Amino acid sequence: MRLAIVLMIGLAAGSASARADDAADWQLCTGGSSQSDINACTRIIHRGESNLSDLSVAYNNLGLGHAKRGNNDIAVADLDQAINLNPENATAYNNRGFTYNNMGEYDRAIADLDQALGLDPQHATAYNNRGLAYENKGDYDRAIADLSLALSLNPRLVVAYDNRGYAYQRKGVYDRALADYDEAIRLQSDDAELYNKRGNVYYSKGDYDLALVDYNRAVKLKPDFALAFLNGGNTRLVRGEYDRAIADYDKAISLNSNDADYYDKRAQAHYSKGDYDRAIADATRAIALDPTNATAFNSRSASFNFKGDYERAIADATRAIELNPNSGFDFNNRGLAYLEKGEFSLAIRDLTRAVELIPQSANPYRHRGVAYLKTGKIDLARADLAKALELKPDYEDAKTALAELDQAEVSTKAAPPSETATTGQTAPEAKAALAAPLPNLQLSAFPSGKRVALVIGNSNYRSVARLANPANDARLMANALKSLGFELIGGGAQLDLDKASFDAAVQSFGNQLQGADVGLFYYAGHGLGLRGTNYLVPVNANPTREADVDFQMVDVEVALHQMEASGTKLNVVMLDACRNNPFGGRGLRTGSGGLSQMQAPQGTLISYATQPNSVAQDGTDGNSPYSRALAETIRKPGLDIFQSFNRVGVVVKKATGGSQQPWISISPIEGEFYFAGR
Repeated sequence: MRLAIVLMIGLAAGSASARADDAADWQLCTGGSSQSDINACTRIIHRGESNLSDLSVAYNNLGLGHAKRGNNDIAVADLDQAINLNPENATAYNNRGFTYNNMGEYDRAIADLDQALGLDPQHATAYNNRGLAYENKGDYDRAIADLSLALSLNPRLVVAYDNRGYAYQRKGVYDRALADYDEAIRLQSDDAELYNKRGNVYYSKGDYDLALVDYNRAVKLKPDFALAFLNGGNTRLVRGEYDRAIADYDKAISLNSNDADYYDKRAQAHYSKGDYDRAIADATRAIALDPTNATAFNSRSASFNFKGDYERAIADATRAIELNPNSGFDFNNRGLAYLEKGEFSLAIRDLTRAVELIPQSANPYRHRGVAYLKTGKIDLARADLAKALELKPDYEDAKTALAELDQAEVSTKAAPPSETATTGQTAPEAKAALAAPLPNLQLSAFPSGKRVALVIGNSNYRSVARLANPANDARLMANALKSLGFELIGGGAQLDLDKASFDAAVQSFGNQLQGADVGLFYYAGHGLGLRGTNYLVPVNANPTREADVDFQMVDVEVALHQMEASGTKLNVVMLDACRNNPFGGRGLRTGSGGLSQMQAPQGTLISYATQPNSVAQDGTDGNSPYSRALAETIRKPGLDIFQSFNRVGVVVKKATGGSQQPWISISPIEGEFYFAGR
């Protein structure tokens, strides 16, 4: 509900008492909301006036003061009295119409404003206020008609340009909306609210650069303008500038810490960045502030889904649906959780409802297509996947599922007749395709075969300085790898591991690699090369002499041995650990710093964040240059493993001005490997 309404202060008509106290009270009884203003009007009413018109004015101004303070019921009672005393008081009808509008009683507001205009057809503010009532009802054509009449009567009525601009925006007529806000700003160039609202039009139009210009202008004019910071964050979020969006949301929350929507928006930014724990924390805060905030439940559901906590994802999506039964996005999220969980009939039920509610969204069609594929309903699967691609031609997930469907059909045609035409059963090869892990639900294609990854990020060291980014880097990489079909040890990034937890994770990695085609080990945190051996540093490491490292740290060779012993076709090691030696002051001499070069075992590629015996940057924007480049590059289809790491090297070298050059060590690798498909 918009409240850009003009209220009218009643002016006393005729002669009032010449007593000094009367004159003083009339000077204060002008529709202000302060207690002294209200008291002055009350005294005039209690003394009584011989002129009923003047008494009507006093009631009008008293009601106006109560309305400004949000005391709507009292305001209506006062304005009733004003109208009873003077049925020709157009201002009182206007102000009562304002109050009804403020109460959400739009039809009663319109009836009062009709009366005001019947009494005074030249009442520009009444046309504005009636236009706003129509706008609040969603009747934008009538709103525009009334607001245009208001402007024909008063071409300098800024609030009418504001209201008509909003009506045009809601109708999607963005150029006319911008024209109205341009004129409003020309007339009132120091109004931060107008810049914020014009920014909203640019945002709706998809002109994000100009939207940000206006939001920035708004906060310069009004540095405590929380809503403009929020809108700036929303714009950066849709542009994919997640760190800058979060910074804007941080500022908005510092100015308004009790608005659930602010926390929910920041949760969405953390989710988009792949930081699901922070997203869950913010969504939880939003829910605590507003337990009826369906969007916050939806945001938390999406994060639980990505962490593999499907029960919680389903519970939150269910609550979101209870609060907003017509949200197709909530049904889509719950359907996706059921799909990931393998409960295909429930997934199809929810995704069918999502398709009904948001028929122009490709995601429900794609997800339902996968569910149909998994239940052997090939024709239905093909139809849904085709529809998803029609709505979103570059939808790699749908292409992936469609390719899997094609492979299943080829296998079916190759099967003996007794397995297909005679019995109507799916051929064994097709069954195998249907039983395979779900295709990637978020990003790009990946080839068949089991992929297992262990992702570790150590930031919160107990005996040396904390590292800002490894935990963020690990979350980012875990998100990327999961989207490419990797099974993650522990279901996601393993963070801040002590020595015992580190050893247990590596051992679990070795066990789950059995039967896998690809193994991948990623580590971000402190690492050091000592006597030709590379050690990764658990968070509780605290060596006081060189001999302690064998017991307190993890030799990279331990992970390599687990990968070699598993029989995988390809092993990849990614080490974002080439930072300064944090224990250099304790006699642990590591030469020039960084990690030492290792020989890659057969079928293995080892990638370092920088050259051997060199130091890599930790990064200043939430992620290291190396891990950011990795996460972005491996998601790109058409790059084989060698092209991928070459591109990572080029990107990091450019981003660091040549000071950091990633390095690889490889042995011959049979065949071709693509992280994200050809």
